[in-house]
Amino acid sequence: MGISRDLFCAQRVEALSTMGAMEEELSLSGCAYLAGGEVYYRVSPNVEEMARFVLDAPFAERWATPIQPFTTRQLLLTGEEDSVLADLKRAAARALAEAFPPAFFDLITAATATPPASAAWPIIAGLIDAYDGRFLADECQLLARLLGQCITARQIDAAHAKVARDWLNQTRQQMTQDSVVLEQHQRTFYGFLYQGGDGTWQVKSNQSLDKVLAAQRTLETGGTLCGPILEKTFYYSDARTLPTLRSRFADWLTALSGDVLARALPLLASAPSPLSTSWQAQATAQLPHLPAASQTALRHLAQLWHTPL
Repeated sequence: MGISRDLFCAQRVEALSTMGAMEEELSLSGCAYLAGGEVYYRVSPNVEEMARFVLDAPFAERWATPIQPFTTRQLLLTGEEDSVLADLKRAAARALAEAFPPAFFDLITAATATPPASAAWPIIAGLIDAYDGRFLADECQLLARLLGQCITARQIDAAHAKVARDWLNQTRQQMTQDSVVLEQHQRTFYGFLYQGGDGTWQVKSNQSLDKVLAAQRTLETGGTLCGPILEKTFYYSDARTLPTLRSRFADWLTALSGDVLARALPLLASAPSPLSTSWQAQATAQLPHLPAASQTALRHLAQLWHTPL
């Protein structure tokens, strides 16, 4: 007579529970980042928080790597969850150090030591002029995310980036953030516009920020023109409206940023590289000797810097 798998699992769970132990899956995500000339490692059980940290990195003058997942499955005795999680965090930090060694960050340091270009400033300045006095949160978000994209691509210098950040801070301080929400439920979407193979602008979206970040990196590494990642929260009271939210997000994203990006991204793509050919030669020589994660991250940045490897 065969033994039911469900019965076996139930008996195992009951036995473990009696012993004060349970088998659990622990998941973390993390990244390495360069800030102030030092390398740091950040690990969190909250992938959404980690994705937000990476997305906001340009505004804090951080150079963050792609997010790396870490998962383990093991028996946990009652009361030892915190110590096991701490051990996993230390192991994740060691794995990040191996995936992104000093040689990787030496190349990033050398690249960021070169003064950035200023090709993006006319675009950013034009948006500031167009948006000034309108106090619209969606327009501020578009400007902020496009500015972050230009900082990462090294197409705007520090002085002009500060002017734009100051304008954003002053504008947001004058805006009323309070709103009355009558609906009971909400869904937040993240997404960006990208230029398809036929030249038309298309939407990539998801409710998980980390998945949108990964999709944008993949497309950018392949040379596809991509806009900044934007987000929008929709409130609703009737679940029957859920199927329409994704299309509503696509319509909102296209209306807000389509015309702006159709003008801005080709101009930024045609701007000269802010880096020297010597950096490109050095990176090309070192690339095969780096771990796979470092190679992927470096190829992505090099593509943004117009020095493909």
